[in-house]
Amino acid sequence: MRTFFYDFKAGVDLELPSRKRLFKKMGEYDTLAEYTICALRDFEKRWDGKEPFENYVTQKAIEHKVNLKGGVTLPNHEPALYKSFIINSHALLGDFIQSYKLDIKSLIEPNFKLYEDDRLNNVEKLLKSLKTKDIIPNFPKWLLLEKPLNFDPFGHARFAHLFVLYD
Repeated sequence: MRTFFYDFKAGVDLELPSRKRLFKKMGEYDTLAEYTICALRDFEKRWDGKEPFENYVTQKAIEHKVNLKGGVTLPNHEPALYKSFIINSHALLGDFIQSYKLDIKSLIEPNFKLYEDDRLNNVEKLLKSLKTKDIIPNFPKWLLLEKPLNFDPFGHARFAHLFVLYD
C-alpha cells in the first residue's frame, strides 16, 4: 500500500510518515503470524494422538502455566487462530486510517477531520474527506470503494487470506 498522494493546492506529490509506520507494523504482524503458525504446527506434530487433543492442550497449558479457558478442540483451534489474524488486520487498517488522518492534520490541513456519516465505514469517510480537500490518495484498488456500501474492504486485507492457503 502506498500513501503517496497529489495535493492539487500545493501542486506536489507527498509521502506521509504513516506509510513507514504501516509497513513496519505489517512486518511485525507478518512475523508474529508466521511464528504462531510454526508454533502451532510444531505443537500439533508433538501430539501423539493417544489421548484426546483437548486433554493434551490442557496438560501443556498447565505445564507452561498458561490459563486456557473455553475448550480448545482440534476442529476449533485453527479457525480461531485465523480469526485473530483477521482481527489484527482490522486493527492495523484502523490504526493506519487514524495515523494517516493525523499526518494530514499536522502536515497539510490542521482542521482535517473524517467525514461524518454513520452509514459509511472509516475508509469511505477518509476518502470523502480527502476528496473535499482536493487530495487524491494513491491507495490500492481493493481499498477504493468501487462496490456498494455493504462491501467489506477488510475481506481483502493483507492478512485475511494470507493464512488460509498453506500446505
